[in-house]
Amino acid sequence: MNIKKYILVLALSFIYALDINWSMKISAENSSDIPITMGYCDECYDGLNYGTEDQVDGEGGLINQNYTNLYFYNPSWLGIEIGPNYPLTTPYFNQDLKSTHPPEDLLVWEIAGSCDQNIQDLFSLNWEVDSLDIDYPIYLYVDGEFPMNMRLFNSKSISCDALSFEYIVVNDSTSYFHTNIKVLMGGCAGDPIQSYYQDLDDDNLGAGIPSEFCVGDQPDGWVGNNLDVNDNLTCESNIIDSCGMCDGVGVQEACHCEDTSELNSDGCCDDIATDCEGVCGGIIELDACEQCGGNGIAEACACEDTSSLNEYGCCDNIITDCLGICGGNAILDECGECNGSGINEGACDCDGNIDDCLGICGGDAIIDYCNNCDGNNTECLDNVFGSGPSDLYVQINSNENQINLNWSYDDINEQIIGYKFYELLDSQEYILIDILSETNNTYHSIDGFSYGNYCITAFDYYDNETNYICEEASEFSSITIELLDGANLVSFPCIPANDPSIVNIFSSIELYIEDIITEGAASSFSQEQGWIGSINTVDRRKGYWLKLNVEGEPGAMDCNGQSCTFLTITGIGTDYNTSYTLHEGANLISYIGPDGVTIQDAISDDVEHLFYAIIGQGEAANQSPTDGWVGNLTRFYNGNGYWIKILTDTPDFDFIWNSDITD
Repeated sequence: MNIKKYILVLALSFIYALDINWSMKISAENSSDIPITMGYCDECYDGLNYGTEDQVDGEGGLINQNYTNLYFYNPSWLGIEIGPNYPLTTPYFNQDLKSTHPPEDLLVWEIAGSCDQNIQDLFSLNWEVDSLDIDYPIYLYVDGEFPMNMRLFNSKSISCDALSFEYIVVNDSTSYFHTNIKVLMGGCAGDPIQSYYQDLDDDNLGAGIPSEFCVGDQPDGWVGNNLDVNDNLTCESNIIDSCGMCDGVGVQEACHCEDTSELNSDGCCDDIATDCEGVCGGIIELDACEQCGGNGIAEACACEDTSSLNEYGCCDNIITDCLGICGGNAILDECGECNGSGINEGACDCDGNIDDCLGICGGDAIIDYCNNCDGNNTECLDNVFGSGPSDLYVQINSNENQINLNWSYDDINEQIIGYKFYELLDSQEYILIDILSETNNTYHSIDGFSYGNYCITAFDYYDNETNYICEEASEFSSITIELLDGANLVSFPCIPANDPSIVNIFSSIELYIEDIITEGAASSFSQEQGWIGSINTVDRRKGYWLKLNVEGEPGAMDCNGQSCTFLTITGIGTDYNTSYTLHEGANLISYIGPDGVTIQDAISDDVEHLFYAIIGQGEAANQSPTDGWVGNLTRFYNGNGYWIKILTDTPDFDFIWNSDITD
């Protein structure tokens, strides 16, 4: 599955071959391949039902570093016959449906895959589970992390390493596979899960292949350890000799367990004798007082003269050390361990804690972003947040009863960990309605809201927040742009807030499009690899060159004798007061304002002297000191892009298309 924008999208889908009670589609964005689908239905069952409920993923086993692949991983289905003398040979599935269970049952889907080689560290999972019955909890599990409630959040950043699966060898006859990513539904989903092992001999020691259950919910006969050296022999000590006897003494060299004729008078093989504890070949000896494993005597104390032993059982005034040895030199360390090494280097106590920045052993005070100990970032909030979020747009999606928000954050840093969303009431009260605990995306959808004013803030590790930026929710706007064969200089006066990606916006013209270029960035599209390049989303402020190959393609139209097609975009219209930062030289930007406005009216007088040329598609204008603007470009139009040229040595400045103009 080809991916160049590293997001995995989970969305609802319907499978028409079966009467599905609920399903969820998991796909790699930017890929034209069939997505993987999980779900349940009354006609389904939990095991393998190849071809209807469970579909093989054709790319599951393909190792290709230019693709990101995602699949359900079910190695337990290998070898099951799916036709006469035709066993299943792959554990990779792009569809895995289970039978309908009551909410108290726990269902598990295992997910694995591999990342595109261009991904350095993280990819993002996104999902929507709104149609799932509210009685069913559903959680995302990633190894080593607390389970995430998939109803409360709709995305999570995950390490690419977590997509791989592990092959674990228990012993010569037992091995199993382990995936790092799971979706759990129903039952105790949301509680911590643990690996449990079957205890066949009822000695509270487990072995074999583990199964995962919520802590405390494991079935009878399953325990939380895999320590049993022989799960077919009840042996609570877990000490089994070489003859397979619990707590046995075993045999030596040439002596076989079955051949007792080779045992000597001590019950040992050949000439091997027992030690003083009766162990064949053992090393425990009698001390000087003929005590088995004893410590002997000290100086003048005789073995038969117990009257001279002191209260420690030692001679005269000699006492035992912490190991119980008379006159020994083993002592308790500062952590109370006999012969121990004491507090570890760098630690401040026996538990391995270290001093925090306040000098408190095991304390949680740290140096904040302002370089203050336990300062909570409050003394340098301008450095923490920079300019904060900006350019908020709120779009009403009446069909889904939701609002879609889109914003910018140009100088975000690692201190920012998420966003908070508020509804601004007429009483000027801010009501928190949602939290997004990640910063990879700059768009978000919130269900159950429509008309009104909505605000966003960014927050840091200490829950400090930026100032509110607010915007009134707007209905959809729409624009249709004529695109000719070849290069087209365009801009986008309305953009969908829920998904401003080039994948979404240009999906209807993928048959024709070849390249998209803007100032300092570009991306290319091919039917085989999808989008490749540095442009991933469309920006309201920028102009773009779209290069199309329309002529001779199916569905091409005729526009005044030239091959053409049309691109319709539905979203939120861009605010006329949107600010641009212009620099010396050429700036490729959009036009925001009423159609047909002249250059003199569109550019305010206080900055017009800084402009020396404007270039559009097939048109241009230059500013003359005596004649003003001259050339065939005289008016601006929505949907077009323009090169704005600024005089050399002009410092960067903010520019707004003349907002005094009205339609």
